[in-house]
Amino acid sequence: MGTVLLLGSLKALCLIAAATALAGLLRPFAARVRAVVWQTALVGTLVIPIVAPLLPTLTVPIPNKLGMSSTRRALQWSGRNAHDEGNRSRQVRPT
Repeated sequence: MGTVLLLGSLKALCLIAAATALAGLLRPFAARVRAVVWQTALVGTLVIPIVAPLLPTLTVPIPNKLGMSSTRRALQWSGRNAHDEGNRSRQVRPT
């Protein structure tokens, strides 16, 4: 549930940011044109949670310039190594 809210908020933020940029570019035009841009953006933020589950997901490949997996990089960044993580998950806890 938290991920859905986070992604929906991020999409709404992008939509509002795009509307802000477009409204700025349309400054010389009539106020009615800018109002339509804002109305469309606000309606879009309300429609995002309804439409998002119905649409297919879009995966964007992120190039790996370091030649290692993202998990390994995260572990390296945190000061741990992959070998320790693997052993930790395999440890048997006494009952």
